[in-house]
Amino acid sequence: MDLDSLKDKIRAAQLHPIHVRHLDNDSPHRHPFIGSIEEYLDAVKALSSPIVLIQTFTLDEDEFFHEPPDIEGGDAEAPASLGEQERDLRDVESGLRAYERYIGETSAYLLSSALGTPSLGYLITEEWWTEFRELADKASDYLDGEHHQSAAQRQAEKEAGDQAILDSLNSLLRDSRFVDLKTQRAMMEYAFDKIPGLEKLDDSMVRVAIQRLHGKIKARGLDRKR
Repeated sequence: MDLDSLKDKIRAAQLHPIHVRHLDNDSPHRHPFIGSIEEYLDAVKALSSPIVLIQTFTLDEDEFFHEPPDIEGGDAEAPASLGEQERDLRDVESGLRAYERYIGETSAYLLSSALGTPSLGYLITEEWWTEFRELADKASDYLDGEHHQSAAQRQAEKEAGDQAILDSLNSLLRDSRFVDLKTQRAMMEYAFDKIPGLEKLDDSMVRVAIQRLHGKIKARGLDRKR
């Protein structure tokens, strides 16, 4: 059975069919209507709703700027303020400059039948707004990709730097004072004093590295050679 046939059956039962969109990405308090504005108004009448609310949306200057997304596990030392993160989409997609004249203009109208729950909603968008969003989304996707690539590079550099610091711990195997220490806790504190940058690493990483050094000392008998 196709949609038109289903609607015909509903009408044959003296009922009014209303086609709405699935609610996965919409407010549970509004059913998005599918159809023309005339069909929407007929549906509202069938619901005996005497009121249609009109919500307007305008193009704002902020929509020409893009804030990179947060990246899980990213560099904690990366710039965090909004001013440092924002990028002008017009620098990526120059075609967006043509839409600056629409700043402050109404870009869309959202109609809602009364205040019931759920209400019946209908979205009307200006043609220029659809074009603007296509260009803005394209520029945003580009910047997101650039941001992810840059973050991945920073993370790789950080991991390489952390590993270099951990590798430098091996030099302590030639330090008699370190080798003679009786506890891993004492070794860890000694290492913090001797290895530059070690204090910036996560304690758990340092603890595992110290455990390995302690194992090497025991395996090689370095603590028994003096």
